[in-house]
Amino acid sequence: MHNVYLYNTLSREKELLHTHKNHVVSMYCCGPTVYNYAHIGNLRTYIFEDIVHRVLQVAGYRVQHIVNITDVGHLTSDGDDGEDKVISAARNSGLSVSEIASMFTEAFLADCRDLNIIPADNYPRATEYIAEIIQFIVELEKRGYTYIANGNLYFDTTKDQTYGSMRGYRDGDTSYARVEIDSSKKHPNDFVLWFTQSKFVDHAMHWSSPWGEGYPGWHIECSAITYATLGDTFDIHCGGIDHISIHHTNEMAQNHGRCGHIGASYWMHGEFLILDKDQKMSKSSNNFLTLSKLTADGFSPLVYRYFVLQSHYRKPLTFHYEALTAAKQALSRMRVRCKSLLSCECMESERTQEWITRGMQAVCDDFNTPEILAMVWQVLKSSELVDAEKRTIVMHFEQILALDLFVQEQECTIEENVDNGWIDERVKERNQARINKDFNQADRIRQELLSQGIILVDTADGTIWRRED
Repeated sequence: MHNVYLYNTLSREKELLHTHKNHVVSMYCCGPTVYNYAHIGNLRTYIFEDIVHRVLQVAGYRVQHIVNITDVGHLTSDGDDGEDKVISAARNSGLSVSEIASMFTEAFLADCRDLNIIPADNYPRATEYIAEIIQFIVELEKRGYTYIANGNLYFDTTKDQTYGSMRGYRDGDTSYARVEIDSSKKHPNDFVLWFTQSKFVDHAMHWSSPWGEGYPGWHIECSAITYATLGDTFDIHCGGIDHISIHHTNEMAQNHGRCGHIGASYWMHGEFLILDKDQKMSKSSNNFLTLSKLTADGFSPLVYRYFVLQSHYRKPLTFHYEALTAAKQALSRMRVRCKSLLSCECMESERTQEWITRGMQAVCDDFNTPEILAMVWQVLKSSELVDAEKRTIVMHFEQILALDLFVQEQECTIEENVDNGWIDERVKERNQARINKDFNQADRIRQELLSQGIILVDTADGTIWRRED
């Protein structure tokens, strides 16, 4: 068992991990709102969370990992105004809410598989936890944390003396200022727990509740789901840095209101992926790239993973294609060196143990992936280590990096004479399988086409295909 140190946004310090259960880490990660494809900035966060998961496993812990799926309640603004994102996407596409949510959930999980992200133990959907959400709100109401205004139920932040304790993460943080003030609130920081039909009379999803027919606000789902799946106390809560000022601040207030404490012991946040001109990637501003777009441009998902792992998760990372090309070349060279070691049996020695110990110390110190990548290169280029030792060391680190360094690639036969009409027909069949929620069949068709050298790219305008270079 290795000691693991992680940066806790709440204390703004690196802390030694202490778990509630021996050798078990309970971890909750804020998942996607399934109204569009995840962009590569979102996926940087999930890669960071995967590194946390993998390091904890290699360090000797069993990880209980939950990732929620937001399919109701996340509005098109960060406050309590705007429209539900999933419902807006359904209306604009002509699909049902269920079809939109299922389609983009499947796309998100496919991206995670392509990035070698370890699946979570559970992906609870908000709509599956409405009863738990209502009960959580009832408990807050009993404790005097709520009030009703214009038919909607609000959380009264003035009742929580610890409110906003994490918001000081950055001096001069003005992100909350972009939220339009709801005139119904007693205080600008207050937020809706439950909307009634007085808010949006044509809302496609609504449920009966003690406060009338309606639907939940965004923040309450995470509190209710963590309480239902992990209990009132758990170890690690992860998310993007944009969650600090509003979503996680409100989530902590809800937890404190019901349970008397904030739920998680450690709150971790990954930094933004920045485009050129210092713009963060954002779906709301239509300023984003998807993993499928990178694939269409000739960059595999694991090239993007390598690109991300070159930077520490708490540092902003600027994306441009020149850097991605360099990552592609570096990963290719690394794989060539690793595959030259496949004929060797692993061999443990004092030197391998020294390298592995150094590597574990680095990666257990707040998940320092750039240091691990640098060490892999040092090992592969070493003139002192024999090949069997190199393989032993790199295979240990590969448990964390997950770059398929030793995977023997299957020969992909690129059939130039494959009929375009046949390809189009298979794409149509895959699209129908996705509509029917037969995601296993959709994956089989995708793999069948890939075996013929045909790459599928799912876009907002539909699925396109190209022949592999």
